[in-house]
Amino acid sequence: MRVCGHKLPQRLVDALEEGEWPDQSSGPEAWEALGVEEPGGFLLLDREQMERQTQALVRHASHRAAEVLGLATSARSGFIDVNTVVAIGAGVNDELWVLSYRGGDEPAVLGSVPDEKDRIRFRRIADSFADLLTKLRGP
Repeated sequence: MRVCGHKLPQRLVDALEEGEWPDQSSGPEAWEALGVEEPGGFLLLDREQMERQTQALVRHASHRAAEVLGLATSARSGFIDVNTVVAIGAGVNDELWVLSYRGGDEPAVLGSVPDEKDRIRFRRIADSFADLLTKLRGP
């Protein structure tokens, strides 16, 4: 299964097919540890939503607000290269989770965080999608 040309990790494909993703049932501590301020306002995306959100990132990367949003079209520290990511979660407080296909066989999961100037920047929150599921649901 692909989103915007990127092959989804098999564990995500399995989770989508089995109805495990999107599943919002994790406790608030798990969400907070992953940088989500309001778990009730955070949406784990299904395949169609991933496609739409990822396409929107590509469009917004050429907007003048791209710098504030942490969007780029090439590798930059703290930014996501919109050509190498797939959005998998989004929140009301500008939180965003993406699979980053930059380097490695398995995409890492990056999450947005505000910097000291309230600009959005991205950091690794899980080494893989399987790692993210473990952090959300426990081993």
